[in-house]
Amino acid sequence: MDSASTTVSVASSRGEDKVEEEIDFQYFQNNSVDSSYPQCGDSLEESMIQLRKGLESGTILNQFDLLYRKKPGLAVTCAKMPQNMDKNRYKDVLPYDVTRIVLDGSEDYINGNYVNMEICYTAILNKYIASQGPLPHTCPHFWQAVWEQGSSLIVMLTTLTERGRVKCHQYWPDPPEVCKYGRFQVTCHSEDCSIAYIFREITLTNLEVGLTYS
Repeated sequence: MDSASTTVSVASSRGEDKVEEEIDFQYFQNNSVDSSYPQCGDSLEESMIQLRKGLESGTILNQFDLLYRKKPGLAVTCAKMPQNMDKNRYKDVLPYDVTRIVLDGSEDYINGNYVNMEICYTAILNKYIASQGPLPHTCPHFWQAVWEQGSSLIVMLTTLTERGRVKCHQYWPDPPEVCKYGRFQVTCHSEDCSIAYIFREITLTNLEVGLTYS
């Protein structure tokens, strides 16, 4: 049988940024923040000045603490179903029912959300898919989502381990190796390393269908 394949670019961070498990936060109205603090600067220079002042005074940290980590009123029922609980890396970082990625087939769950990000003062609307770092047994689901969503770029914002803790399973093979994840075959053609990031070129092959796209 012919196979279908697509080329996927993967860029991952090499930083060791601190990533902690999220905990439940209550949302508070932002009425305790100093109203004299400007929402945005008139220029990049002004924004940087205000950022420095905010860091020095602690205002920005106060604003960050007031942000909610979970959107009020949105349910995560599917993520908490018994058959899906072991597919979540953290019990408190779960996709919303209304924005979750739904896979084709009987096992339709993956810990991932559609994200729409509006750019203030413009007509730009960026659309993303936010997913957790795959677990060893969720790699097939991850690549299924990449295939079904037609994703051509994966940006990995974590390292595999941080401070001795596993943050993400390596869901790709080292070049020039080939690995199979369920009904998907992944080939890593190249790996370009720099100080700040690693860029990989990967081919994703669906072993069950006969159509090819790239």
